[in-house]
Amino acid sequence: MNQDGPTENHWTDTFSENEHSRAFPFITQCHRELQSRYCDDANRDMPSRFLCYLLNEIRTNTLTECWCVGVRDAGVLGDGSAWIKYIFGELKFAIALRIDASVIKAHTDHLARYASELAAFTIGEPGINLANSEIVDGTYWFRVDR
Repeated sequence: MNQDGPTENHWTDTFSENEHSRAFPFITQCHRELQSRYCDDANRDMPSRFLCYLLNEIRTNTLTECWCVGVRDAGVLGDGSAWIKYIFGELKFAIALRIDASVIKAHTDHLARYASELAAFTIGEPGINLANSEIVDGTYWFRVDR
């Protein structure tokens, strides 16, 4: 699979509802590496802490369909915004989400709870957001501004 998105046979090769479920979530190697990068440093800045919480929630949240989210990449931008790119279930395209710095800052007192809600109800249920997205190089990008 290339880093820009799933290959044509990606889901038949790596994702199967028979193998992946809430009990056995679909966790990519990239997801593991990002958790190492953003969660192992005790002196993280706020956007990095937020990404750590978000990556952990995607891996463990059982409220919605997070179990079938395949994280492809994530990071923190120079302005303090965070972003995450992922594939979802059997959808054959990548989805990316940008969380503005002002949003992260507004949730400072409950960053972990906000990450949990975002993982469950935005990433774990992407359908409604795709209608308001912008397609760039085959990736559906949408922003969280609240």
